[in-house]
Amino acid sequence: MYACWCIGTFVITPLEQCALAFLSNARSEFERTELKRMIMAGGTLLGISAGSVLLVPLLAPYMFTADTALWAPMRSVALPGFISMVMAGIDVGMNGLLLAEGQVAYMARAMLINLGATAVYMFTRGRSGTLVDVWWGLVFFFCIRAAQGATKLLQIYVLDKPPRARCDMDLAPRGLGPSSTMLSIDDPKPA
Repeated sequence: MYACWCIGTFVITPLEQCALAFLSNARSEFERTELKRMIMAGGTLLGISAGSVLLVPLLAPYMFTADTALWAPMRSVALPGFISMVMAGIDVGMNGLLLAEGQVAYMARAMLINLGATAVYMFTRGRSGTLVDVWWGLVFFFCIRAAQGATKLLQIYVLDKPPRARCDMDLAPRGLGPSSTMLSIDDPKPA
């Protein structure tokens, strides 16, 4: 199960590089907004897809192993494995956006807080040492990461924007805002 979880995280992690590569080269605010949506949707969908593999032991544990003694432990970690993979996908998408926005210091502080909170969890709830508690600790870890990322992205993209910018971003997909194809004084001349 853990090997499948690790493979799933390797499938998701390139989204961070996509955010760094594509957001910096976006030509308009509309394009940046669409790329952000695509990265977050991609992270969520990849997390669900990769996580769904971890739900297989609920219905067909024999696909992982013929040893019936392992079926019950595999079933016990299937749900936390799925949830943690979905949250990891969301987190990777948000990390890519935060890196593209230059929020490295925030991410480092958030990770220290997250590691501290997860350590407290593991020394209290996870202290029993059961496999299920460790997997729920993984869920806890990624839920905190996602909450931290969502809070910062909300601040960057919504709260720190002046009201006019929020309005323009809402109108841009319909071609009514300054991000549309109309040239403004600040736009470079087309080639």
